[in-house]
Amino acid sequence: MDDPSPHSGVKISMYEKESISMIAKWSIEANSSAERDYDDPFYICDLGDVIAKDRKWQELLPTVETFYAVKCNPDLAILRLLVGLGRGFDCSSKREIQMVLDAGASPDRIIYANTCKQESHLRYAKEKGVSLMTFDSADELQKIDRVYPEATLVLRMRYDDPNAVYKLGSKFGCSQDSIPRLMELAKTLGLNVVGISFHIGAGARDPNMFAGAISCAKTLFGVGKAVGYDMTLLDIGGGFPGKTSFRIGFQQFAEAISESLEEHFPADCGVRVIAEPGTFYVQSAVHLVANVIATRKVGASSDILQENSKLKKHYFVNTGLYNSFNALYTVPDYFAPPCPLRELEEDEPFYPSCIWGPTCDATDCIFPDCRLPELRAGDFVIFRDMGAYASSASCDFNGFGTPTSRYTATRKYLPLLREVFQGCATENVDIDPQTKTSE
Repeated sequence: MDDPSPHSGVKISMYEKESISMIAKWSIEANSSAERDYDDPFYICDLGDVIAKDRKWQELLPTVETFYAVKCNPDLAILRLLVGLGRGFDCSSKREIQMVLDAGASPDRIIYANTCKQESHLRYAKEKGVSLMTFDSADELQKIDRVYPEATLVLRMRYDDPNAVYKLGSKFGCSQDSIPRLMELAKTLGLNVVGISFHIGAGARDPNMFAGAISCAKTLFGVGKAVGYDMTLLDIGGGFPGKTSFRIGFQQFAEAISESLEEHFPADCGVRVIAEPGTFYVQSAVHLVANVIATRKVGASSDILQENSKLKKHYFVNTGLYNSFNALYTVPDYFAPPCPLRELEEDEPFYPSCIWGPTCDATDCIFPDCRLPELRAGDFVIFRDMGAYASSASCDFNGFGTPTSRYTATRKYLPLLREVFQGCATENVDIDPQTKTSE
């Protein structure tokens, strides 16, 4: 695999049915033989997995258009792929709008879904023709009236899943009893409100919360119509599962949404329905390979190195909370402990372990209490399901940067990838048609 840095372009390597672990080993071997910094951490991004997720969505929710939540993972290869698949984008800032436009998206395929917009960013959206946007307050309406009165507006209501991983209602969305007043203010200002949006929370756990929110939105459509608006858009937000191991599968969410839409917004009612999935598209598509750079064993009352299985084994890897695992600050179990890349022996024991990041911050602890087979300095480990809110929330604290990315897909996606990336203006994308196998 070639160096996938932005300056040298992106290489997408094709494989048959090899495991992610095997692909990781090949990548390490290729970098080692090229005398590069082969032990640096890197992501493996399976673009075929993104395509498979998109097809699953089209199969189960064909009447709901997707607007990918860029904040989840703004990788340009992923953005370019989704542009090629005809998907829209949920952006929250000038920079995200820039990235999506640079990836080839049309302005009318963007929703500026930030209810509290920086004024200069709003002016940029106007300059670029990004007109669809959300609001949830009188102050925001007055700002839009002053800066971009031609915008097409969607009112965001508050509707929370109390069991969601991230509850958003304390910061975003207006109460339902304030909606008539906001609708009337928008009408007085001469602004154009076309619909209702909601977000039940990231990592939603109850599919029926979507049904309740859709029912509520139907009532609020009536409020808008009473004020004199032609209500034509429903935005059901995000919160969809991205892990295949999630206890409630996407199909259950899709069934609840489909039933509620059929009841309240049937396909022939003239209402366009969109959603803002992020985690759904990318969480299972990206995996992180890291190197164990140091180890030590720590007992209850000393730090004496000795061969004692009762001592907790501490491992230091070369990426941490600042680079890849920021989400653990708020959700301690958002990511799972790693697996070693080497083959495990039969009945190999697992020990109480602690995994630290590489920085000099004593709080840079990724997993304070997990169980792992014994690892040695120089070993590689792989963290799975790292596509959502990992690289997008990273920084270069202490000189440890964001891991680079390697791109892959199974060969069956080769024709589609060639079509999607043909003539890509933002990156030099090289699709390697030669399939590598483990045979």
